[in-house]
Amino acid sequence: MAQFTEPIVIVRAERRLSVAHQVEGSHDANCLCSHPSQAGACGSQCARCARFCGHKGHNRRGLPFPTHQEPKLISGVKALIFDVFGTLVDWRGSIARESQQHLQPLGIQADWLAFADAWRGEYQGAMQEVRSGRMPFCKLDVLHRRNLDLTLQRLGFTLKQVPEQTRRQLNNAWHRLDAWSDVGPGLTELRNAYRLAPCSNGHIGLMVDLARHNRWHWDAILGAEVAGDYKPKPIVYRRACELLDLQPQEVMMVAAHSDDLAAAAKCGLRTGFLPRPDEHGPGRGEAAPAQAVDFLFGLSGLSGQTERPAQP
Repeated sequence: MAQFTEPIVIVRAERRLSVAHQVEGSHDANCLCSHPSQAGACGSQCARCARFCGHKGHNRRGLPFPTHQEPKLISGVKALIFDVFGTLVDWRGSIARESQQHLQPLGIQADWLAFADAWRGEYQGAMQEVRSGRMPFCKLDVLHRRNLDLTLQRLGFTLKQVPEQTRRQLNNAWHRLDAWSDVGPGLTELRNAYRLAPCSNGHIGLMVDLARHNRWHWDAILGAEVAGDYKPKPIVYRRACELLDLQPQEVMMVAAHSDDLAAAAKCGLRTGFLPRPDEHGPGRGEAAPAQAVDFLFGLSGLSGQTERPAQP
């Protein structure tokens, strides 16, 4: 008697999801190999056993790409490394929400988006203390906590108003930032053609938590902690390439910030600009790069076939 396996989510060509109880060894209407557009292309392998499938439109498990098309390849690029804060996650909305949740019950009233802006506004100055050598390298959690205390005081609140435990919990909000809506589907699609990794000023633990929170799958975690310094120092970009065993021209830095891309380009990396025009509020982000880049993503972000080579 045939044994039923666990339910398998099947992504069909028209982007509808269906769930089928695949029968091991059978190839029926629920088998991807029976899909009209793929009949005969995959031999006799089904969604469960198609890890041996050699069809170029399928990934290693034999499942098709979401659009049943391969992502458009960027010539010569083997890996995409990503800025995270602002590029992949909405830090402003997330931090505003969490700040309100933690501080309002204490009787603290504020413009929570302005509070998020003020906290983030201490970011570059704190990292510059490390980049300049005036402060030894430390994880971003340490700097975020220092900046939180400064922000509370500068906005007129005393640290006695906010218990230590509350400040510690609020500081961990940076580990729970929500992704922009296009990021999850976009990374899933791009992962079929490239190695993917963050190249962030966030440390490894923070990147792991963000990945788990947003259900991302990285091939590696790169960035400040493995380099021992903060972007835009060249060591961060160069170490990322070294650890991937790739030449700089085989790696593309993807970011919503022109200064990040300019620093990566000086190290020989390819550059991809991903617009986030509302990162700092409506119309207060970068909608276009400030200098030439190798690749432009469309306004719909990472998801969909919106990428195109930048015009010379």
